Amino acid sequence: MKVCGTRGCVEHALALGIDQSRILLACDDFSALICPSWKHGDVDVITTVNAQAVLLWAITVEKMSLDAYEREAVVNRPLSMMRHCMHRSGDDADAVIYLLELVDRSSFAWPTLDDDHEPPITDYSRPLQLLLELSVLWQLPLWFRVHVLPAKTPLQRGRAVVLSPSALSAIWHGLHKALLLYEEAYSIYLSFFNSSIFKYRPPSESFASFLTTRVNVQTQVLGLFSSAFHDPYKQPRLVEIRSLPTWIRKVGAGEWVKALVSVYGSEQNITMSDLILATNENLLKAVDSIFNAYTAQDVLFHTIWWFVQSVGAATSNNLFLTLNEHPSGRYFQRVICFDHVATTYNVLLASIDKALLLPTERLSIVGVLENIRAVALEKVRSYAKLNATTREVLAAVLENMSTIIWPVNDFGIPEGFEQFYGEAYRGKGGFFGEWRWSRLQMQNRSAALFTSKEYVAAAEVYSFVSNRLATYNPILNTISVSMAALRPPFYYKGGTSAMTYAGLGYIYAQEIFEALDILTHLFNGGTVMKASDAQETTAFWNASWCPAAINNRFTYPELPALDVAYTAYVKYKDTATDLPLKGLPHFRPEKIFFATFCHCSCYFNPSKRVKVSQVCKAAAQNFDHFARAFSCPAGSEMNKSPKCSYS
Repeated sequence: MKVCGTRGCVEHALALGIDQSRILLACDDFSALICPSWKHGDVDVITTVNAQAVLLWAITVEKMSLDAYEREAVVNRPLSMMRHCMHRSGDDADAVIYLLELVDRSSFAWPTLDDDHEPPITDYSRPLQLLLELSVLWQLPLWFRVHVLPAKTPLQRGRAVVLSPSALSAIWHGLHKALLLYEEAYSIYLSFFNSSIFKYRPPSESFASFLTTRVNVQTQVLGLFSSAFHDPYKQPRLVEIRSLPTWIRKVGAGEWVKALVSVYGSEQNITMSDLILATNENLLKAVDSIFNAYTAQDVLFHTIWWFVQSVGAATSNNLFLTLNEHPSGRYFQRVICFDHVATTYNVLLASIDKALLLPTERLSIVGVLENIRAVALEKVRSYAKLNATTREVLAAVLENMSTIIWPVNDFGIPEGFEQFYGEAYRGKGGFFGEWRWSRLQMQNRSAALFTSKEYVAAAEVYSFVSNRLATYNPILNTISVSMAALRPPFYYKGGTSAMTYAGLGYIYAQEIFEALDILTHLFNGGTVMKASDAQETTAFWNASWCPAAINNRFTYPELPALDVAYTAYVKYKDTATDLPLKGLPHFRPEKIFFATFCHCSCYFNPSKRVKVSQVCKAAAQNFDHFARAFSCPAGSEMNKSPKCSYS
């Protein structure tokens, strides 16, 4: 029997780890056959296959940062920053001094003993302005990411201010939860910051009291914004700035305009009629909840405290190395460093990754995604459950949609990367020196930066705005694919068609259907995306398409995405190389397709201490081709009738 014996095929067979003596489970609960074999490492923090792939990407970048490379080359700056962050050498006194010097001159300076006579802060525009400044000018998106982007889709205006979730909330929520598992751990944690940073710039009594007594503020802020980042069902919200007080009651529309102008400059001419797109309306709800639950001073103090934690933990050797005391400390060190690097240099990271693949491999990846989109377009045009106008609008947007995996080298202009990111850092201060320099370089040309083609091109490259490995921007009409999606188990060099279409192909198909749902909400029955204050908007997915007994939460976008990925696989597979895998010789290629799809959706349930995938079970049991591949008898758990219908 011919099998695929490439390194990728052998590794994938080992990763699947299917116990063929338990194969009868396939028709009872397919995820119960597949997911227990997932080797997910640190059970306390790695709870999904997606998160594991991101960690693998971060480890790859860390390893590359220790190799020989041209230190002055702009494209290698992510490696330099990662090396400085992960591998400490010498005294960090200079770095801490530089941090304090920056704080002294900034709007994120914590109050000192001289400020104790100042009246309490009551204006909520203060924390809002600081959050926008940190996100836009310092590339530290604590609550959300912010971009002003020109529209490439039919939009009521020619541009929009886009608010997207930030991975920082998820990272620090994980660390915060880990701390609170241990009695007195937060107090000990705070003492390290007192001895490493605050002792050099003693805080006011009010700020010191906030740090010790208001841990609940941090718990709620991190919890709400982490939920928005992880939320699998994101409903977008498009509103005019003048309508924002309907959603966020403590800040007036004029204060929003003033805060946005302060970071983007008067050249952008931002007015109350400009559009705000929250890619997840829960971002707006989270801001409103926090502003209504806490005083303006509490919110401002926590924003400053979060800045100190995020930047200080990566600046001070003492703080960074203290994480080693926690069982998951190395994980938190990596993700903290990698998030700083990826937020600063997402374009350069993708460019480095691009160089790791041969041109033929890149062409093959692009071809798979184009095949997926072609099939999705055929399906959308034939969906009888959509009215003709909706079908036409969605098909047109999908047809014109861009897919961005890697950036064009140097943005397509001579020394384009260097013009965008500025000169290389040659000073002292380790990680913080590089961090500060990278931001000051971009601030020096901010007026020109925000209207440049390079700014838009950088916004099109994948950044961590959700826990998905591909994300859709409805203003730019772009799906951005993460470099983590080009790693096992989603993509292997030398992998079979079944492996690639069920892994990377499915990720892309899933995001296409996320995009279609987003667009349906924003068009809301029309042909142009318009601002709407309506509480309910039209959805692409309709619960009535599934029988009442089926949990609809796990069928959209998973089921139509599985349908598109499988259809594309059957239509475009390379029959000469689409073989069973060495190590699983009796598993036909179509079974490998479904096993790969299921494996990639596994997650660890900490409360039940089990590895499962409700997504895998719900999508597969509603898909006739799965039942045929595994010969599941009619009426079995994985082959019940009636099934969901999306066509």
